[in-house]
This record gives sequence, C-alpha cells and structure tokens, in this order.
Amino acid sequence: IAPEWTKLYFEKYVALNPTLTPRYFVAVGEPATTADLVPYDEFLKSRFYREWARPQGLVDFVSIFLEKAAAKAAMYGVFRHERNGVVDAETRPNRKRYGHSPRAGHFGRASRTHSRHVAQVGPTGLSVVFTNIQCGDVNVSPRPPGFGGRL
Repeated sequence: IAPEWTKLYFEKYVALNPTLTPRYFVAVGEPATTADLVPYDEFLKSRFYREWARPQGLVDFVSIFLEKAAAKAAMYGVFRHERNGVVDAETRPNRKRYGHSPRAGHFGRASRTHSRHVAQVGPTGLSVVFTNIQCGDVNVSPRPPGFGGRL
C-alpha cells in the first residue's frame, strides 16, 4: 500500500471499512477473509471499496489474529490484488497450516518491541505498527507521511 493511501485510510476510510468491526470477533488463529465477515456483493457496493480499495486494485484482505486482548491485538494480514483474485478454496489459509502457535504471541510482542514506527490513530488511540515488507513488486512503507514519530 502506497504511503498516501495508508495515510488516507487512517484519516478517512478506517471508519468506513465494513470489515473492521466483524474482524475483531474472529478467534485467535482463525483466518478470516472479507467474504467471511460481510457479504462480498455488499462489500463491493460499499463506499470504502469504491473509493479506497478498488482504485488500488485491492479485492480481498485475509487476516489472522496472533493474539488479542480487550485493549490490544496483534494481527497478520495480507491484501489480495485483483491480479491474484479473492481468496478461494485453493488459496484459503486454514488453521491446520497456519494456525495459532506459541510463536505467534512472540511475534506480536516482538513487533511492538522492535518497531520504530507507530501511529496513534482514531479517537481510541489505536496503535498501528508499520513495517517494511518487500513482496514481489509491492513495498509497504515503514512510515506513511503524517504518521508516527521517533520512539
């Protein structure tokens, strides 16, 4: 996700994301796709999809909570681009292959401990960790413009 789109997400579209609230109710270690959380045809009609996801070619997001508590959570997620399509039976992660392990909690703690770029967003002060990941031709910026400071 380009830095300007990440910034726009947290400034405007986080409140319009129809999967945000239902995603939090997924159990730790259980993979969840967009269609698991909201009817996919409704997602495609949402303002969030039309204005934020579709212009970037994003068609799905699959996530797995690594750990979760009342006031914090660590989640791993991957956006699916239109060239790869939505998650289907063949590409769907499952608990057997990617399920929760004791190492998952260590990953969550390590990401909070070793991350240098954290943004406080929203009225609740949600902390979002930005990491730099290179995957094929996609680079996730470690610090979108306007977010975070030195920690």
